[in-house]
Amino acid sequence: MKLGPFPIWPQLAASEAGGVDFVTLVVLGICSFFALAVLFCMVFFLVLYRQGSPADRAAPPLSNNRLEIGWIVLPTLLSLGLFWVGAREYYRLYQLPESTDVTVDVVGKQWMWIAHYSNGTKEINRLHLPLGKRVTLRMISQDVIHSLFIPDFRVKHDVLPGRYTYLWFQPTRVGQFRLFCAEFCGTSHAAMGGWVEVMTPEDFQRWQDGGQVDPVQRGKLLFQQHGCQGCHEGSVAAPRLQNLAKADEDDLRRSIVDPNAEVVPGFQSIMPSYAGRLNEEQILDLIAYLRSRP
Repeated sequence: MKLGPFPIWPQLAASEAGGVDFVTLVVLGICSFFALAVLFCMVFFLVLYRQGSPADRAAPPLSNNRLEIGWIVLPTLLSLGLFWVGAREYYRLYQLPESTDVTVDVVGKQWMWIAHYSNGTKEINRLHLPLGKRVTLRMISQDVIHSLFIPDFRVKHDVLPGRYTYLWFQPTRVGQFRLFCAEFCGTSHAAMGGWVEVMTPEDFQRWQDGGQVDPVQRGKLLFQQHGCQGCHEGSVAAPRLQNLAKADEDDLRRSIVDPNAEVVPGFQSIMPSYAGRLNEEQILDLIAYLRSRP
């Protein structure tokens, strides 16, 4: 939406963006109504009771039960209505769908966004996405709290160190859209941005076909380089890493960086921590390999 040559409202480029705009307009409309009503009353009474006006000032009323009850009931109902409208949209935005078409791992790092795709492709400060497909972003921070914000999609979510957070949307418009960090994260926070490029499914598939090394293969290499098979596949009494396809990502990550937080019953607490030895990108690759094991 533009006012002449000046943009005043981001374009709608995702399926849930219209609901966010509806909540915004409802809040804006109610607040504007009461702001103008209060302003009107202020001006009205300033004129009516100005110095020298013939207004009757004798025996002013000390109470008005109808006015007081209305002033309590009306704001209460409006507040409940605003809560319902906002909570409904919040639930729709942050309740992950049962199925997704594309999952992208995103690592926030001072001061860049690093995207990992299932075919092994990596890119910095750019996201390539297919039109009309449900996209889920699995996000984590390498250092401090960041916040991924795509105005045209009307989505924003904190990206936290040590914990995976999730965001989903369905692009509805082909083109390029700005990507920002909306949480102050250091001296170059303002430069932490990028672009989301939405492509037709056919173009997205052709783009993916030029992918890099499979993340599962990178994870397998890390698994071997750090000697994990010596315990988990050898004679040492360590849990066998099998049937982890549906394991929770946060649980797997915690087992890697803080293995003594939850020790499998029947085993000793002897596994070293890999916190600081593996970065978040390597942990994502290792998790991909662990979940691929039969």
